[in-house]
Amino acid sequence: MNDQLLFDDMNSMIAAANQPDFWLLQGLIEEGDQVILAGAPKSGKTLMASQIALAVASGGKFLSWEANTPRNVLYINLELRPKNFGKRLIAQVRGAHNLTNYQNFLIGNNLRTLNILNKNEQKEFAAHILEKDVRLVIWDVLARMHHSDENDNGAMREVMHAIRVASGDRAHIILHHLRKPPSGSENTNMGALGMRGASSIHGEADLIMTLHTRSGQGARYSLKFSARNVETPDELLLDRNQNLCFFETLAHDSNLLLESVKLAFSGNKRTCAAQHLLAHLMKTQNVQERRAQQIIRESRKKGWIKSQSGENSRYEYELLVNQADQELFDVAQLTS
Repeated sequence: MNDQLLFDDMNSMIAAANQPDFWLLQGLIEEGDQVILAGAPKSGKTLMASQIALAVASGGKFLSWEANTPRNVLYINLELRPKNFGKRLIAQVRGAHNLTNYQNFLIGNNLRTLNILNKNEQKEFAAHILEKDVRLVIWDVLARMHHSDENDNGAMREVMHAIRVASGDRAHIILHHLRKPPSGSENTNMGALGMRGASSIHGEADLIMTLHTRSGQGARYSLKFSARNVETPDELLLDRNQNLCFFETLAHDSNLLLESVKLAFSGNKRTCAAQHLLAHLMKTQNVQERRAQQIIRESRKKGWIKSQSGENSRYEYELLVNQADQELFDVAQLTS
């Protein structure tokens, strides 16, 4: 029998369950997690990854998730020339003078490809990571890290395991590509299953985040989640500012969202069927049903609409015109 095969009793399992959490981003990325950040070429994967890295290195914030303590971060840059990568980082921290404060943010710029299945390379990376007490490793990008067939489940499972070993079992983010969407369509509905390659890439990761570009009203990006151990939203609608940082659009686009809700009440009608409002929001906001239901809940909380029983006991919503107009006025005053 294998000498390394051990069996835990229930006391050991209770002790394991009571171990403290070690969060890099509170409620999103924990010590040891394998995370995939996927997106189409030029969708902003590297910008989002560097934004996460800067947040973890500074004890800052990425979207609504906080890094309560600064941690050492290593970014393996296989894609961009150092000059271009540096310019992006300077933009994200609002000036070169601020970038000098991130001394615990290390970047590997000297490679353009590597073979993560090479045992010596695995050991070398892991040794450096542990020596420098790196807590988050970012690998950019998966396609440049191996020579295996990405559609081979067994081969890609081995690649994913090798990345864990090379990361010294520390939390790590792997940048990966989405498949091209069908001609003439967007990639916003593809989610994690739209990732290029074998299903084992998805199956091995603890968290998948897929970044999509979108058109239509409001947000220019959509970030979707598939998580094994944490509760995440299904989708966040995002935009990007002049400093190349992503932010959630809901708070910034309250007036546009309200206009979208109001358009569901055609003509001078003050009521509409619940299913009609749901379908309208899914179409105009380009979101899935769960996100549209969340918008309806938020609209009720803001006092824009209220629910009631209509004809034939149909569930419907009433538009609260006075409150809605006042909300638009308030938003206009704040943004003028």
